[in-house]
Amino acid sequence: MFKWSNVLPVGIMCTLALFAKADAPQHTVPFVQNKGQWPKQILYKSALSSGAIYLEKNGWVYSFYDDAPLKDYIQKWHSKDFNRNYEGHQFSMKGHSFRVNFTGGTNDAEVVSEQKQHYYYNFFQGNQKEQWASEAGAYSSVLYKNVYEHTDVRIQKLNMGVKYDILLHPRAQINLVKLCFTGADSLWLSEGKLYIKTSVNTVVEQRPYAYQRIKNAEVQVPCHFVLDKNELSFSIDGDYNKNETLVIDPLLIFSTYSGSTADNFGHTATYDSKGHLYAGGITTGAMTGGYPTDTGSFQQTFGGGNGPFPCDITISKYSTSGDSLLFATYLGGQGNDYPHSLVCDNNDNLLVMGTSYSRNFPTTLTAYDTSYNSSSDIIVSKFSIDGKQLLGSTFVGGGGVDGLNN
Repeated sequence: MFKWSNVLPVGIMCTLALFAKADAPQHTVPFVQNKGQWPKQILYKSALSSGAIYLEKNGWVYSFYDDAPLKDYIQKWHSKDFNRNYEGHQFSMKGHSFRVNFTGGTNDAEVVSEQKQHYYYNFFQGNQKEQWASEAGAYSSVLYKNVYEHTDVRIQKLNMGVKYDILLHPRAQINLVKLCFTGADSLWLSEGKLYIKTSVNTVVEQRPYAYQRIKNAEVQVPCHFVLDKNELSFSIDGDYNKNETLVIDPLLIFSTYSGSTADNFGHTATYDSKGHLYAGGITTGAMTGGYPTDTGSFQQTFGGGNGPFPCDITISKYSTSGDSLLFATYLGGQGNDYPHSLVCDNNDNLLVMGTSYSRNFPTTLTAYDTSYNSSSDIIVSKFSIDGKQLLGSTFVGGGGVDGLNN
């Protein structure tokens, strides 16, 4: 049976379009460092289109979902005829996860982050302060060093998918490199590509491209996949220079989703005295990437007393020009949390007012009210100027329904 840990995943909001330049560079969700906000076996995590990838010590885990039911539910939620006060609404979503591990490698591989970004992430999720995390680093790539003798593996996040490079240094043996796939419905090779079939999508690894850098020139080396049941290896067609590093470079493309990939929604925005821009919104990632403790297909049911659809508050701070992310912060609990208004005080600390359905919404020790009352409560939270500290956070409400934004 598929089980989920009680984790709220990363998914950066897309409300920059409210005020960013039209020609601003597109932000790609990087690999985010685990500083205690996720289970300890996760080293880094990145959001994917309709899913997530989790990097671990000996490989990585993909988790995807079919978001068509979510899209349909959101459309109903925004309909004027939809009864938002009814707590019995439910819908189910199907998902699938599979694992890719290095087979027969060394036991002393070192996992090293690369290309650190100038922005960072903060996580204030739940009312257990020891599970909060600030200034989690963001990286464009992660290097697995010495996975096999004289062999490294670099994984990168690109706009169109995920790319990993196998770096065979001098004296490396290509026949040792084997990737084991666990949890996929089926795997097959066609026209040199690897197809990974799950119950919700098909992942394609493009035909591998291998090359060497010799005298500042890129020399292509013919290469192809070899698939033995659920184990993938690589074969070189011919000879190559054993005294130079050989790079094998496949690219993964995620395809055949049945629904929309949009799961982030903008709600509010503001600015501080220096002109920095803040965007407040929600991410439905609360249901798309809780860490899978098993592989294969699964199904989850949402709603029914947890508010409309599962979501967390996301707060992003941008440069004065609106084209550079400075930090992103996630705020919420196990239920549903929505921002309604943002404002900066005289010291440029950010205040967030919203509505929460979460019994464990993060509150601070000296808060006006640290107890969730019932149904929905108004929440007010205050962040430091750098987003790293939750200066104050409280419930405001009585025994009835509070803070509904109709």
